[in-house]
Amino acid sequence: MYTLYDLQEKMKSHFRFSGEEVKALLITIFVAAFILTFQQWGVKTFDFNLGLRNLFNAVLIVALSMLVKVSVQKIYSLHIGYKLEYKFWFYGILAALFLCFVSNGYLYILALGGFAIQMMPGHRLGYFRYNINYYSIGVIALMGPLANIALALFFRMFSGFPNPLIDTAIKFNVLIALFSMLPIPPLDGSKVLYAARPLYAFSFAGIIGAGLLILLKVSIPLIIFGGLLIAILGWAAYFFGYEFK
Repeated sequence: MYTLYDLQEKMKSHFRFSGEEVKALLITIFVAAFILTFQQWGVKTFDFNLGLRNLFNAVLIVALSMLVKVSVQKIYSLHIGYKLEYKFWFYGILAALFLCFVSNGYLYILALGGFAIQMMPGHRLGYFRYNINYYSIGVIALMGPLANIALALFFRMFSGFPNPLIDTAIKFNVLIALFSMLPIPPLDGSKVLYAARPLYAFSFAGIIGAGLLILLKVSIPLIIFGGLLIAILGWAAYFFGYEFK
């Protein structure tokens, strides 16, 4: 009970988005939405109104997904005594736009950003207070892709409705979770890998498995069970294939 009260107080005092963070999120959101809708500006001929409507819808979907992802990471980081700030990745955005234009929108790279951490020593009561705890940073990073997979599962419950926006929301959340887990700085996956390689093997395999099952539109219990099973297999492959050598 105290932990929940403490978290509420931390959120009242420290849960906010700075001006630089808002700019970084806006850049990420518009770039991701543009990439998602690159081929949706007309069927046979260019249709500005159709493209603008599709872009607007994509911006809403991406904004919701990114806000959920970053907010979950922020809340968990505050819970363990850190302050998180989202930052876009300039080279990742350049690569994403370049591949989008070169492939005419057929290929995606959504490796668009990461985060920076600031320790809050006065709020790390019960934790090791001095220096950065890299395992904790890895768990904070993992919260983001897991939040996107959870959001994709939520939208999956409504996939029976004939609405293309739901399919776009599912696809984007799966893709952003997968790309975020790549072990390339400053992406979330690099922090998870640096924190603990067994954790990375388990979580990355599970996110890949769950993401693919979500896209295949199998039942939600099968997605959860299958994702967990693939995560265990990924951990076992790493443990017996690497640790025993």
